[in-house]
Amino acid sequence: MGRRKGRRFTPQLFDKWDSEGRGRGIHQDFQPYHQVRRSDPPSRAPSTIAPTTDKISSRHTLSDGELLLAHFVAMLPHVDDNRTQYRLNLSYHAGEITEYCEPAAMECYRGTIQIAKDLCIAHPLVRAKGEKSAPWRMTTDCVVTLRQPGHSRVLLALSFKSDPLRLISSRDRKKLAIEREYWMCQGHEWLLITPEVYDSAVAEALERSYGWAMGPIASSDYCEEAAHVVKASRYVTLQQAYNLVSASLQCDLSQAQKVFWQAVWGGLLPIDLRHTLWVTNLLRHISLDEFQDANPVSARRSAWIT
Repeated sequence: MGRRKGRRFTPQLFDKWDSEGRGRGIHQDFQPYHQVRRSDPPSRAPSTIAPTTDKISSRHTLSDGELLLAHFVAMLPHVDDNRTQYRLNLSYHAGEITEYCEPAAMECYRGTIQIAKDLCIAHPLVRAKGEKSAPWRMTTDCVVTLRQPGHSRVLLALSFKSDPLRLISSRDRKKLAIEREYWMCQGHEWLLITPEVYDSAVAEALERSYGWAMGPIASSDYCEEAAHVVKASRYVTLQQAYNLVSASLQCDLSQAQKVFWQAVWGGLLPIDLRHTLWVTNLLRHISLDEFQDANPVSARRSAWIT
């Protein structure tokens, strides 16, 4: 997460955010640690805020890469919660899963300070002119809570870097090692998402379609009907698919586009997102397994090499 000149991080600012409860909570009570606000140090990259839903708090993304990560997460089934800019504990603490009152071992886990010592890595510091330095509050870009019917919740921690792993500096890789160990020692999966683990054409397709896919949610019946009519007319262009959905649901073209893309993102209508999706191009239907494999989060594909 890059920041440009302006208000600076200081130990006092982190103390203030800690006292406000940033980086903690669940569902709508969660507050991202780093936020897109005038009072916060600004990001170097484009920043966005996704609106609050019925269960999930607003999501603050501080780069185009983090926004892409949010798109990958939005395509996952069984998402119970999605917390961005999640603060990691500095010292020993109860497991993160206990915030949901899930059954968990009564165990204290290491914070980032102890993990850094164990890995022989210097913990990041925050400094202010004329003041004593303090430990930097490390964060994870996105912590997804998955809950399948009849199963306990599972946490999935995600970090995004815009550079391939080989181009990430040695210091940044050491900080990623601390973050990875923080989650792994609790038994949670951690993925590092970089351009190496996804197809750029898929990223472009999601960028072009997310305005429809992430808009007002269409009913599941509408999405299922859209998937049915498009699959039944297998060899159609994107424009013809829109027209089919519009005619079947008796809605205007704008609404048909929303329903179509929500059916795609939801996996009801798996198409090849690597194929150029111009309105005059034929859609390429693929299996659900192939569709999910194009999403590095769904496929649990990580750039980190152990």
